[in-house]
Amino acid sequence: MKENKKTNYIFLAIFLFMLYAPTASFFFLKDIVGEENLEKRTLAEKPTLSFSNLTDFPKLWDAYYNDHLPYRNQIVTNWRNMHFVLLNESVNDRVIVGKDSHNEPWLFYNDKNDGDEISYIDGRKKLDAKVLDNAASRVKNETNKLKDKGIDLYYIVGPNKSVVYSENLPSQVEVKGDYFAEAHNYLQKKGVDNIFYSPETLKNAAAKHEVYWRTDTHWNDYGGYVYVREFMKKIYGEDVIGDRSVTERYIDTNHHDLHGFTGLSLAIKDNDVQVSYGYEPRVTKETVGKSEVTVYENENYIKDETVLLLGDSFTTSTVKHFSSTYRKTVVLKLNDSGYDEKLLDQYRPSKVFCVRVERKIPAALIFSF
Repeated sequence: MKENKKTNYIFLAIFLFMLYAPTASFFFLKDIVGEENLEKRTLAEKPTLSFSNLTDFPKLWDAYYNDHLPYRNQIVTNWRNMHFVLLNESVNDRVIVGKDSHNEPWLFYNDKNDGDEISYIDGRKKLDAKVLDNAASRVKNETNKLKDKGIDLYYIVGPNKSVVYSENLPSQVEVKGDYFAEAHNYLQKKGVDNIFYSPETLKNAAAKHEVYWRTDTHWNDYGGYVYVREFMKKIYGEDVIGDRSVTERYIDTNHHDLHGFTGLSLAIKDNDVQVSYGYEPRVTKETVGKSEVTVYENENYIKDETVLLLGDSFTTSTVKHFSSTYRKTVVLKLNDSGYDEKLLDQYRPSKVFCVRVERKIPAALIFSF
């Protein structure tokens, strides 16, 4: 009997150790393992017991404890990694996981509150004549306003990654068409001829090199190059940029935006495709009114012009190719700074290029200069 009690005490001690050791050890190790909120959401706050929440207090405490469980980041991250490796899925609804012909994973943006990119190809987004008529009217008005100042205005629409690489999407996405291809045709019939949208340019180039990051929403350096090069052909009637040296290297990365949304700690194979011009423009930061801009001045310019380049994050991979072409390129990223109409008087550009991602169109066309 005494032996049985001794064994029971041993098992009880082991059980209590396993139950409380994580909490006790976390007190000493939390600065090492980290307590930051990797889930990018609001965690439950520690509840205070009161008469008004007497009934709900156990549930509130349970939510708090679950959100602040010792080693929670490690548990959640490992769960995400296992889910990705075993099921080829992301536990974050903003990202869906596809694969290419070599069975390499490709991540796609699926945030329904940020443009709902997949709705542009699966038939859910429909043409709205009233919305498009308004967009056409605003574009023509702004185009004429700048024309009166001697400035040519162009809108450059960066295709959604899911349009260019639809064959890499997971099987649950049914591709029925390209919403903006239809919308673009509608706008052209309404007399809007200064919007450049050409997923075919990127699809054709992708046969040679990948044009989007596998783990990011954006086109890579090569994608920006081929798109700007084709755009230049349209507005000048000639190949202004020409062939450039292209290098390609495969990297394991966890630093791109879609990878960050997944919360994975695993690095994923990506393809870094870079274009070289052999020279670098001089770069300065300047403030004009409420606008924070970056100015690129190029002594090896191809076109002796000053241009204003502004837009969302899709602008980033076009900067090198515009600034390597023009004598002066003034860049305003609307994600980082507001637009100030003083820019036009300050720099007197011959052209304004407005770069916007497809999933924000046609709303992003409603912009006042």
